[in-house]
Amino acid sequence: MIEVQVETSGLCGFSRCRAPLPGPGPKGGRPYAYCPDRAWPGGKTCKQLAAAQDALTEALGTDGTPHTGTITEATAAFVDAAGRLAEPVREVLDLATALRGALAEEVRAAADRADRAETAAATDQGLREAAEADAHAARLAAEAAEAKAADTIAEAKADLRRHVAARDQAVADARAARDTARQADLATARAEGIAATERTRAEDAIRQAEQERARADAAEQRATQEGARADAAEQRATEERSRAADERSRAEAADTRTIAADARADDERHRADEAIRALNDATATLATRTAELAAARADTERLRDELAAATDHTRDLATQLRTQQAAHDQRLADAAARHAAELARHTTRLREALLDPAPDEDLRTRLLTTLLDPG
Repeated sequence: MIEVQVETSGLCGFSRCRAPLPGPGPKGGRPYAYCPDRAWPGGKTCKQLAAAQDALTEALGTDGTPHTGTITEATAAFVDAAGRLAEPVREVLDLATALRGALAEEVRAAADRADRAETAAATDQGLREAAEADAHAARLAAEAAEAKAADTIAEAKADLRRHVAARDQAVADARAARDTARQADLATARAEGIAATERTRAEDAIRQAEQERARADAAEQRATQEGARADAAEQRATEERSRAADERSRAEAADTRTIAADARADDERHRADEAIRALNDATATLATRTAELAAARADTERLRDELAAATDHTRDLATQLRTQQAAHDQRLADAAARHAAELARHTTRLREALLDPAPDEDLRTRLLTTLLDPG
């Protein structure tokens, strides 16, 4: 009976096992690299799992990251796209924020200027309308005063003409009465010697002459009064003429105020037009900036789509890699199983050759025959 002494020759090469390995046996041979008898879940040996681990390490690299051309390229593309996307988006957002604030301030300032211009224009419009109404009323008052003054002057002149005619008539009557009186006196002087009847007629004529003289004095007094009334009418006409001149001056002043109000209204209208133009320019600038922002957003969407496509591509590559790795692991496991079976078969044959040598063959010849025979 052959006594077999078990010795250890290091640790298992599978990193998750690292169990002590048995020695090569009493007749020597290569030491074990992996556990010869241990089985893991699924029936895998340490050698199979170590081969799969080596294949995975070769595929993923020593640091566990994909090689260039697989996941590394997709990840680099992802990082590059994200980096290229972040800075333009940040600049666009900063520009849009600054532009929104500036344009809002310009629009508010333009709106305030337009409101002030409209208010000033409305105020000047009201002042101009009030001035025009005052000027119109002043013109009407001046025209009425002139008409009234003309009527008063015409009436005064007519009264004056009537009073002058009455005075002339009274003077003529007085003169005629004096002439009659003088003639009566002459007739009296001549008629002293005439009979009593002639004296009576003379006395009657004297009485008539006195009456005529009294009427002449009254007519002269009336003429004086009419002259005084004519002077008063002339004074009133002069006052009416002065008031008409004052009304005309006020109308001219109202016209001057109306012209000034028109000029101010034109200035305010010009300022309002400038404010409207500024508002239109600000609106056009806002539209341009909005278009630029829309283009930047389109670029952002495009970069986001590229980033999503790169992410999908990375995900697809990872899926393909996992699928290929699983297939590779399966192939490695199958190859390891076949290799282990063949190794076990050769080991069995070698053990049989060593333990049960034929009497007619030497050990070296039997070992060589066993190793060279594939069956």
